[in-house]
Amino acid sequence: MIEIKPEIPSSDDAVVFVFQTGQNGCCYFSKSIVGSHYYFEEIAYDPPTPIIATPIPVNEYWNVGRLEAGEYQVTQLDLRTGTTTQDFSVSEGALPFPVPTIPTIGVTGAIVLVIGLAWIANKGV
Repeated sequence: MIEIKPEIPSSDDAVVFVFQTGQNGCCYFSKSIVGSHYYFEEIAYDPPTPIIATPIPVNEYWNVGRLEAGEYQVTQLDLRTGTTTQDFSVSEGALPFPVPTIPTIGVTGAIVLVIGLAWIANKGV
């Protein structure tokens, strides 16, 4: 079972997934999230745990932060409980979504660069 918090996420919300393994510890656990412009996978390997007669449910929390608006699919693979997949949508929020930018040197950096180049040019004359 995969629980999505909040139930109806927007791009303003930090999205958290709750995976219930249904077992006490897990020897191999994989979780992934796929969207139109997004893919992330996390794999965990734990040494085998002692077998207990009654399995103890274990909740695994995965905070993926803010996601862009769109359609997504989250998948959990647990060797003991199998594969669980859930589709969900993220609606457009009010906050601007961070866009990756190319770092700039700024005005001060540009002035220092020009002075440095002028100094090097004068040294070469």
